[in-house]
Amino acid sequence: MEWNASLSVGVAAIDDQHRELLDLFNLIAGELENQPDSCPDELVQRLLTTAREHFRDEEALLARAGYPALEQHAAEHEQLMARLTMLAVLCGRHEASPRLLELLIDWLTEHIFQHDMPYKPHLAGTS
Repeated sequence: MEWNASLSVGVAAIDDQHRELLDLFNLIAGELENQPDSCPDELVQRLLTTAREHFRDEEALLARAGYPALEQHAAEHEQLMARLTMLAVLCGRHEASPRLLELLIDWLTEHIFQHDMPYKPHLAGTS
C-alpha cells in the first residue's frame, strides 16, 4: 500500500505518522515475502513503538480539539494495537505471513478512512 492524498487527514504531523506506519508495514511485508521462514523482529518492534506513539499523539490532539468521538476512537486504537501485538507474537514464533500483513494494512487504511477522516473537520487549521 502506498501513501496517497486520499489518506490525508489535513494535519501534517499525523499524515507523516500514517505515512511512516504504512512504510513500516510495507517493509515488513517485503521481508516476510522474501524470507518467509524468518521474522524482521527489529522492524516489528519499531512498528509497535511507532504505532503506540502515533496513537498517543493523535489522541492528545483530538482531546485538545474537543473531538466528541475520542473514546470510540481510542478503542479503535486499542484494537489495532492488539492486532499489531499479535503480529509481533506470531513473528516471534515464525508464524507471521505476508497475508497477515495485508490484513493489517487493510485494517490501517480502513481505520484512516472510516475513523480518522471524521475528525478532519475538527482539526481544520491544526498543524
